[in-house]
Amino acid sequence: MTDYMMENGRKYPIAKSNALARITSTNSLYEQKTALYILSKITREDSEKYVADNNVRIEKIISLNDLCKVCNIPTRSEKYDEIERIFKKLAMAGFEDFTDNEGNIGRRMIAYLSNDVNINFGKRRVQVALHKNIMPHLLNLQDRFTKYEFKQILKMKSLYSSQLYEMLISYRFQRKDLDTDPDNPIYCYRVPILRLEEIKEFFGVEEKYKGRNDNFFRVVIDKAVKEINEHTDVDVYYLRKPEKGKTRFVEFKVQLKEGETGQYPEYKKEQTEEQLGIEGFEGLDEGYEEEYLFEDY
Repeated sequence: MTDYMMENGRKYPIAKSNALARITSTNSLYEQKTALYILSKITREDSEKYVADNNVRIEKIISLNDLCKVCNIPTRSEKYDEIERIFKKLAMAGFEDFTDNEGNIGRRMIAYLSNDVNINFGKRRVQVALHKNIMPHLLNLQDRFTKYEFKQILKMKSLYSSQLYEMLISYRFQRKDLDTDPDNPIYCYRVPILRLEEIKEFFGVEEKYKGRNDNFFRVVIDKAVKEINEHTDVDVYYLRKPEKGKTRFVEFKVQLKEGETGQYPEYKKEQTEEQLGIEGFEGLDEGYEEEYLFEDY
């Protein structure tokens, strides 16, 4: 993969429903980045296939070399078990709430990937298929969805940072213009005031930080906000709101950085991959092979 290919791949937009952006479904930063890398490969043709047939199988063949280079996943031979663990976790189902056509409420299993993941270490690639229950959150999205460039989360070192970024920008549809120069507008989002316990549940740390609010803000929120402000297109601020002497609610403010619009170009991913070989199965740079290719299996 050339530097141009890699940079182009990092700019691919990721889109998912707001509902999916507001739940946590990965347990490590590598899992999160791998899932988003796969989502960045979804094309307009995939959505068209899904519209024509809701039971269609959406498959992707992912180059392990490209995945590890773009997402900074270690590629030493002893890390094969890490690759297996990542894809195993992405195929493990959780549950989501749903309402059927008659208004009945229920729970159904959902995962990023179906459980028939095929990893070929010899060819250094993996074949995956999207889980059928996650496809409505990813394909043919018309409104109420979250969209951002993959590169926004790639430099993050904390899983909490990428999770908080996704959750906060899912309110981008509530954008409003600040009173500023019309030729250089600044935008912010109205994020609902959130209960502190809901935020802890979102991160899956409600038991770990039960009764330890100061530690939670220092270890989770402050570090996440710092990384978001350093590496993404937005600046985040928050205010702890007390009730009876204890923090009960948190109010976030999200503001696009100067010059950012929150709008992203439509990349013709399928054409680019075909023409440039962005999947990286052949013709990799020699320097790239030396630094990033898996050792002999």
